Amino acid sequence: MRTRPHDDRDAGRPIAPARADATVIHHFAKSDRLDVLGASVSELSTTHIVAGAVDKYCHLYPTLRSIRELEWLRVLPQDTDAELIAFERWVNLLGAGEHDLGEASVFTAAEIHRLVAITDDRDATKVGRAWGA
Repeated sequence: MRTRPHDDRDAGRPIAPARADATVIHHFAKSDRLDVLGASVSELSTTHIVAGAVDKYCHLYPTLRSIRELEWLRVLPQDTDAELIAFERWVNLLGAGEHDLGEASVFTAAEIHRLVAITDDRDATKVGRAWGA
């Protein structure tokens, strides 16, 4: 996760292209404010692992049938050799069981595509920062 110091000149500007994990998307969907998330980023993408995790709970969010239907959110494959190798490394670094596979996929994307990773998982954030995601 690349972080940068807060700069008031950035107020009101969308954040850099980013990858989000399931919980980030869930919170905006739960509050029925996916529009705010979409307006807050210049580009947002996620992984098939995260999309699947969010879609399992679509029945809880009245305005969301599938995150794959959001025009401003891209669900990108992770199918190149470099992505698969990086994903395996992140799974091992995070000690990822089923719960942390979304974070591992987001960190993989951030690393390979030089994106900002967005996650609410404190432990995963520590690992990501330590290993340069």
